[in-house]
Amino acid sequence: MDNNFIIETHKISKRYKNSCTVALENFTFTVSAHTTVGLLGPNGAGKTTCMNILCGLITPDSGYAKLFGKDCIKDTAAIRAKIGMVPQQIALFGNLTALENFNYIGALYNINRHTLSLRINLLLERFGLKKHAGKLINNYSGGMKRRANIIASLLHEPE
Repeated sequence: MDNNFIIETHKISKRYKNSCTVALENFTFTVSAHTTVGLLGPNGAGKTTCMNILCGLITPDSGYAKLFGKDCIKDTAAIRAKIGMVPQQIALFGNLTALENFNYIGALYNINRHTLSLRINLLLERFGLKKHAGKLINNYSGGMKRRANIIASLLHEPE
């Protein structure tokens, strides 16, 4: 693998159990460091499947995927420490406030309380949610929930 690639896939394929269609077939691509890319395609093209493979959430049937030179299946803990993922659905607890969600997520990443507090305040300010930090996520608008979800993915300062 070229050391400049932060993402590398080679012929990854995936067919879900009991499915008659292939979700992803022989998909190969690379992304160099300091590059912004978009993964575009129609519904069912395999975009989410590809992202789930890269995050180590599912295993490809064939091929391989690497992030930062690490295998997406064998090195999931190391990879998750370096990436932030914003899933399609809101991945926050609706019956908790934004602050409660962020403190919980920060604890999962073992971020010390002082550092976490600084990061939360910075991100709340940056995403325009500071005055809403004490509100339940269930009471947020759709856009506010999406921004809170992004904040949750950035708390541990992923690469």
